[in-house]
Amino acid sequence: MHTARSNGQMFAILGHEEGPIRSGDTIYLRSAATGMNIDIEGTLAKARYNQKGGWQALRIVKKAFLNFCSEHGENCESTKCCKDEGMTCFKKNQWWSQCRYECNPGPDPTDAAGPDHWECKALG
Repeated sequence: MHTARSNGQMFAILGHEEGPIRSGDTIYLRSAATGMNIDIEGTLAKARYNQKGGWQALRIVKKAFLNFCSEHGENCESTKCCKDEGMTCFKKNQWWSQCRYECNPGPDPTDAAGPDHWECKALG
């Protein structure tokens, strides 16, 4: 069981590997006010909930595509998320990351900035 604290309330996260909460994950909250949207470590996640005795069970539907996420073609290094559904923020190098549908490590001849090497590490 992994736990995290948010807004002074304890969240118990069950059945989840250490790392970010992703679509399809289930988390359980106890003694917390719940609603259709919850805030977990500063990242908004859209969730559905149902009663499980004294616990509230929330299944993560998808990460919210919010205003702070990057547009296609913008550097997403700091946001680590993309506004366009289906896109992922991929790292090119230490100076640039960009939202793309897919990424293959190595030179990219379609890259407008030049066919430089892409690391293609998915961020966020």
